[in-house]
Amino acid sequence: MLNEQNVEIIVNDIETNGKIKVEDNSIKLNLGITKQIISFNDVKAIDKNNSKGISLVLSDNSLIILNFKDYLILFKIIDEFLNEKKNIKNTGIKCYECGEYNDPNSNECYNCGCPIKKTHKKKNRKKYLIPTLLFLSLFLITIILVVIIPKINEKTKNNKYTDASCFIVENGIITNYDNDCPKNVVIPDIIDNRKIIEIGENAFYNKKIKSVILPKYLKKIRKRAFSDNKIEELVIPNSVKKIYSSAFMSNKIKKLVLGKNITLIGSWSFDFNNIKYLEIPDSVTDINYEAFANNDLSKIIIGNNVSKIEYAAFGQYDWDDNWHECEQNQKLKTIVNKSGNSFDWYDILSYDDTVDGPELWLETGTVIGHFGTIEIVKD
Repeated sequence: MLNEQNVEIIVNDIETNGKIKVEDNSIKLNLGITKQIISFNDVKAIDKNNSKGISLVLSDNSLIILNFKDYLILFKIIDEFLNEKKNIKNTGIKCYECGEYNDPNSNECYNCGCPIKKTHKKKNRKKYLIPTLLFLSLFLITIILVVIIPKINEKTKNNKYTDASCFIVENGIITNYDNDCPKNVVIPDIIDNRKIIEIGENAFYNKKIKSVILPKYLKKIRKRAFSDNKIEELVIPNSVKKIYSSAFMSNKIKKLVLGKNITLIGSWSFDFNNIKYLEIPDSVTDINYEAFANNDLSKIIIGNNVSKIEYAAFGQYDWDDNWHECEQNQKLKTIVNKSGNSFDWYDILSYDDTVDGPELWLETGTVIGHFGTIEIVKD
């Protein structure tokens, strides 16, 4: 607060004498018969360099020039004014249009006249818009990944299963399949609250099945379980341990993926199919006779632990000529033998059950047959 002082004042180019006093956050001017109160917030700018004195530019762009005889008093007034402005900056609301700070209780910016609250809120929304959107986006993505997609997948998975009523099941073993049910079969993992662990003998025999997806808990596939169908692609799950004789005989299988835990591949298991590339997993120990006979094999990979391969396992019969004699598969050129064991490749590739043929025991080497050579290599 500053006591009342005499001052020369120029208002709109008219010089007059008056008195000035600073109190209650205002500059109070007494111009004789006219009194004017100027709030600090009404002052738009201050110019100390005016030759006539100090210029106060008001918010309505009018100009008041103060010419004090005692400049110490003049500077004291200005310092008080600036200190007040500083307090407002520390505690007030910033106008995001012009950058000036205003009294927290002000409704309008003293400098540019913008509505303080409206401007402040608008700019704050812009300031926090991007972080808010990023947070919401991450939250929504998390919900989608963690909650929604798994539910959709589970629902889709459940919907893609062939209806459980199509199967006859006894203690987790499928024993039959309804002829009137779909020919593209997706076997449920669980039926009647029991895990499906086995496909019984003849369960899908000659049902005109075009495709099948096997359940994930399956352990055994019994004799002729899927023989005499129209399956073209087949994946045996890793849960399966044994595939018994004729299990997939007489289909149209071109692509076969064997699970990594199979130990036994029974006789005629995949006889009379169209398999071109065959990889026997390391888990397999026994390949029984004619297991993969009468296919279109061009390359075979034999796993690390195979210890027994029986006769005609990879051969080709000419049923029109002599069904007793198994000939070499005409397309077979390479066998990769990773087992480190020697096998009688004469029996395995070209077998005649009417005579005792020569033996050809090799781990690696070249087999010369009716239709060219077959190279047996380690890798």
